[in-house]
Amino acid sequence: MERVLHRVNDPISWIEKEAESNCRNIVVFPSERMLESFVDIHEKREGDGFFFSHDVFPFEEIGTSPRIRSERLALLRRLLLRELRTVYTSFHGILRKTVPLDVFETLSLKVEVGGPLTLNEDHLQSLGYSRSFSVTTPGEFAIRGGIVDIFVPGTERPIRIDTFDKEIESIRRFDPASQKSLDRLDDAYVTPAAEGITSSPYWELAVKRISAAEKTIGSKDEILFERLDTMDTIAGIFYERQSILLDFLDDYKVIFVKPDDAILEFGRRERETLELLSDKAVRKFLYTRYGGVSSEVLMKLSEYSIVSDDRVSTLDYDTEISEELEIIKRPKREEEFLPRIPVVDWTELEEGDYVVHKEYGIGRYHGVRTVENILGTREYLLLEYRDNNKIYVPVDRVDRVHKYIGTTEGIQLNSLRGTAWNRQKSKVKREVKALIGELSNLYGSREVTSGISLTGEGEMEKSFRESFPYVETEDQQKAVEEVLEDLGSNKPMDRLISGDAGYGKTE
Repeated sequence: MERVLHRVNDPISWIEKEAESNCRNIVVFPSERMLESFVDIHEKREGDGFFFSHDVFPFEEIGTSPRIRSERLALLRRLLLRELRTVYTSFHGILRKTVPLDVFETLSLKVEVGGPLTLNEDHLQSLGYSRSFSVTTPGEFAIRGGIVDIFVPGTERPIRIDTFDKEIESIRRFDPASQKSLDRLDDAYVTPAAEGITSSPYWELAVKRISAAEKTIGSKDEILFERLDTMDTIAGIFYERQSILLDFLDDYKVIFVKPDDAILEFGRRERETLELLSDKAVRKFLYTRYGGVSSEVLMKLSEYSIVSDDRVSTLDYDTEISEELEIIKRPKREEEFLPRIPVVDWTELEEGDYVVHKEYGIGRYHGVRTVENILGTREYLLLEYRDNNKIYVPVDRVDRVHKYIGTTEGIQLNSLRGTAWNRQKSKVKREVKALIGELSNLYGSREVTSGISLTGEGEMEKSFRESFPYVETEDQQKAVEEVLEDLGSNKPMDRLISGDAGYGKTE
């Protein structure tokens, strides 16, 4: 359909005017900052939705923050279910590519009481869900025997699906804090928890495109392959047809707030970028998270990230890298999900000590260096890696580094351009995931297994307890009560009494 575009300078007055209208609108702000300012002062109405741009750049392994990721998927879900009347976004938000509407709709599943449960672990993980022991945040799921817990992005509470012989017996919402079940539902919609879907055939297409971008399959490709499942920022790489937010909004009227400001904002950012690139210091201290991937490969794959023209240039760089300098300034990431906890006091490190960096692996510490670059004069930890390559870590980011623990006999420094460290991390993650799966299945089987309930206290037990010659400590009394409570349950007991020697475990 032909899209109608409108320009407004005062979104507040426009909202008041359109309040009684039945029209569906998408309001586009010139910048993400202006959108966030509007959200702070706007009284949200039923039918309002906000679509924020990713708060990281493409190819960053840290991924979009959980809050932004969940809010983006929540909005796509609400659009699919036709729950929104007005969508607010930024100029950048409508340009970033996302999962196509038809794919999002096809992969969404309705589950109903009395119907079959077709969801399994592999299916949920391909939709972007991550397995957890207990479900507390959007995008997580847990399986315990015949019980499946899922927290679908865009829903207020997670759902608990109880099955018997693969048939759904009940669907209940539950409190993620207490894990207690709440109200019952007749049905529920399970929508994707990621914009980059890793199930077939989408995964195969992404691999094919990366292989085409890098003609020879080698270490450079492996770095990208390992991170595809979190690459929502280049979601377009997974799909034949490229899609943006406007594709979800065919019948919406588009309102541009101060469109001239949007053009100026883009121009300002481009000028800032060019000024940074022209500074010789950038040649030596360049922010990057993909040192093992050529710039040509990244630029080739960038077409799956954002709508742009062909006026693109690349920059070669040395292998001496600063973790701090960024080419384009971006908003500070929220860290309520992953607070920084210092794991080493860098003042206790000695030159020559082996250390482990979260992203780069094993290196050698060479003291603190005062470095002057376009950010000013700062102190950095200097880490040496294979082939005499170096990393400068700001002292306020020492939480990424900890001292190497273990024998140093035969130890080798990791390479900044190799994939050994990433493969090792992936292996550990797989082993931990397998262990979690085993524990989850074990505890799930215990939940559905009935044991012998020993309730009440006989004369023999009472006489034995009263013959105890000592006054129980508070912890001893608590242990006794909890063990008796376990014995009274019809579930298999799983309790360990622990304590230091001489603290009364036997008593």
